[in-house]
Amino acid sequence: MLNQVLLCPTAPLMMEEIEVTPPQEGEIQIKVVATGVCHTDLYHLFEGKDKRGFLSVLGHEGAGVVESVGPGVTDFKPGDKAIPLFLSQCGECKFCKCPKTNLCDLDIRIRIRIRIRKSFIAKYACAYKEFVLVT
Repeated sequence: MLNQVLLCPTAPLMMEEIEVTPPQEGEIQIKVVATGVCHTDLYHLFEGKDKRGFLSVLGHEGAGVVESVGPGVTDFKPGDKAIPLFLSQCGECKFCKCPKTNLCDLDIRIRIRIRIRKSFIAKYACAYKEFVLVT
């Protein structure tokens, strides 16, 4: 699947074929139909210094439709509308008990994956089922 990718900071976006892998244990694969690019992406694009983050597909605020589910997922089905959380929330730490759930320090799993980076501009992304809101 072709996607616009960022190879390194300040470089122009390039089109590159991105491998779509099936969802793993406890994951849901989401066909992304809408996404947002925010200041975090712009920082990564123009000022990012961490070379470990590249190849990168920008965007991490997405919504879509469940395409498929991995082993062990029984409460979601293809066709469900889905909004994955970019940042997980354990619900128990000091940050989750106040309005700063984005700083949760107990659950540090990568919540969304497309190849090696967290992203939603890709046409498909996988997320752990507990971090997906289905409507």
